[in-house]
Amino acid sequence: MDGLLLASSFACGTSAVTNDIIRRMARQRAPHVPVLEVFFDEHSAEAGLVTRLESFVDLIRMRGE
Repeated sequence: MDGLLLASSFACGTSAVTNDIIRRMARQRAPHVPVLEVFFDEHSAEAGLVTRLESFVDLIRMRGE
């Protein structure tokens, strides 16, 4: 696993708990794997999302070199 992307709906109240559990499990099994958590709501801008995803992919690529 090169990276972990957690995508959640802002309106979903359980995501705070489930994402925390997933992050903890990921840290135990692969402590050096980067994690990006993205929340979506009706005000999410595509440009901001694209920028964050591009940066995350760049980070993963740089770690693999």
